Amino acid sequence: MSNSRRRRGIEREDLYRLKLVGDVDTGRDGTRVAYVVKALGREQDDYVGNIHVACDGRTLQFTSGDKDSTPRWSPDCKALAFLSGRAEKSQIFVIRTDGGEAFQLTKQRLGAGEPVWSRDSRLIAFAGPTEFPKAPDTASEEKEEKRPKTKIIDRALYKLDGSGFTFDRRSHIFTVDVESKEVRQLTDGDCNDRSPTWSPDGRHVAFAANRSEDWDTRRGSDIWMVSVEGGSPRRITHGHGSWSSPVFSPDGSNLAFVGFTIDDEGESDNYSQLWITDWSGSENRNLLADTDFAVGRSLASDWVIAGDPGLVWNHCGLFFPVSVKGASAIFRWDGEAITRVTAEGVDAVSFAVADDGHIAYARSDATHPAEVYRRRDGTEEQVSHENHELLSDIQLEEPERLVVTGADGEPVEGWILKPHGLQTGLRYPLLLYIHGGPQSAYGHTFFHELQWWSAQGFGVAYCNPHGSASYGRAFQNAIKHDWGNRDYLDVMAFTDAIAELGWVDPQRIAAAGGSYGGYMVNWLAGHTDRYAAFCAQRSICNMVSQGGTSDFSPFRQDRAGGTPEGNAEVLWNQSPLKFAANVRTPTLILHQELDHRCPIEQGEQWFAALKRMGVPSRFIRFPEESHGLSRTGKPSRRYDRLGYMLDWFLRYV
Repeated sequence: MSNSRRRRGIEREDLYRLKLVGDVDTGRDGTRVAYVVKALGREQDDYVGNIHVACDGRTLQFTSGDKDSTPRWSPDCKALAFLSGRAEKSQIFVIRTDGGEAFQLTKQRLGAGEPVWSRDSRLIAFAGPTEFPKAPDTASEEKEEKRPKTKIIDRALYKLDGSGFTFDRRSHIFTVDVESKEVRQLTDGDCNDRSPTWSPDGRHVAFAANRSEDWDTRRGSDIWMVSVEGGSPRRITHGHGSWSSPVFSPDGSNLAFVGFTIDDEGESDNYSQLWITDWSGSENRNLLADTDFAVGRSLASDWVIAGDPGLVWNHCGLFFPVSVKGASAIFRWDGEAITRVTAEGVDAVSFAVADDGHIAYARSDATHPAEVYRRRDGTEEQVSHENHELLSDIQLEEPERLVVTGADGEPVEGWILKPHGLQTGLRYPLLLYIHGGPQSAYGHTFFHELQWWSAQGFGVAYCNPHGSASYGRAFQNAIKHDWGNRDYLDVMAFTDAIAELGWVDPQRIAAAGGSYGGYMVNWLAGHTDRYAAFCAQRSICNMVSQGGTSDFSPFRQDRAGGTPEGNAEVLWNQSPLKFAANVRTPTLILHQELDHRCPIEQGEQWFAALKRMGVPSRFIRFPEESHGLSRTGKPSRRYDRLGYMLDWFLRYV
């Protein structure tokens, strides 16, 4: 028997052994690579992260904090700036590369965001929250109110999942002098400014913002420019779009950014592509107009250091991330042609580019958590090996690709994980997983939860139905204003196909999913008795009420096609709750009490309906957690969540 067959499957306990690796940066000279290594700390019941540096074939831990992230090399490569939670709020720290201790650069009362160096390495720009309206200074007062403050809300966007209530906060652009530590606020007002980037001459900062009077009810954002000396920002783009992630060309004559157009009626296709313009903003040009590429990483995973990879523009070209058919990669525009520059069939999580064009990036695949790689002249070398020891102890299942004919006769791609230790002649239960979004995708990336179910003796199936990202504009927008139609047909076609696999027990197929995936689980429950059990996580059951309680409720009609006060019937027809009387299948409902994306009232409504119908059901509420529990929740709750699901499916499947 081979060694691989003797290795065990992955376990829940391995949540505490696996390392999260990502958020890569390399200096302009390319001699060093900085990256974040994060672990789930059992004792702290929190995430423990610090920065490592690879140089000359060696790697070392570079910072000593346990909440360090977002490393950014100075252009002269003499210092590394990073964010740290060593203080009460996240602040910018700097450590010199020639030795010494890290020193705190900012002391913002509400914290600071990602550091962005000026070309001369003298200043750092960042976006950070400010009070709005500014509260009077009460520091000298002896007594303060101990009871919770009354919330006075004037804007429709007043909360954000993962951040809580934001009605009294506005994000603005700052600079800080690295030597004097002097902080200067460049923008202000009743708006939110984000994503600062420096002009090459260091005289201006560009950023993204919706600075219109009705920013809380009108979708979109523009690219703006402000002098480093202050003054009123100047708008570069001219409305009619949602633009973000600006970056200057090396000579400073142009700006590149990501986004999509929005018409006068507020309609868009939400399909972000790559655009450039000059300083006048007189003409926005879409560099990807002749392609079906959307910019960004869209793969679903529970084991990734999240964050927008952004854009990099140097003399070697304009580098940007794209997801293509269940994989993600870095592409380059050299002024004429667009080419892929990273490997196929993997998930490029984050990246940085040196002046000579070589790339450092974190990448994963279905059987390997993300590690750091360096790519130069078409060849790659692995830089980090944080998970090597654990991977040598376990056996992960290699997914098998399965393509079925879905709605409108179009192909639907998916994958199958066989049960760990599968024996010929036996039939096994199988879990069908449905991703969130819906503009997300399963694919060539590591997913602890899916591998863990295989280790428990379940088969696992997952697919990308209509509405999923990475398959082109038409496929992604196929279910706009029409959830529960083509996507439902796709899921059922995939279920038919997996039921025919010789090792699958067709009577023991269950389905699970979160967010949009939870919506689809609820939709399946009201439309078919095909499945043995369900687990609906952070789900939607009532599109009407969710349209008024979600943090994105002002813009909900763009995806769902209606508002509660405008055309509620459109929303109700897409609501699983309308079909709750048809449900017979045992259902586990998992929901987080601080979920502002799919508020917990959705889980409450679904549970109440199922109980009235006499459906075997259980409702588990996680306190303190927001929408992303399965990816970013407290380690103990991530651990417990898997146990609750296992108990349910062992009982009914």
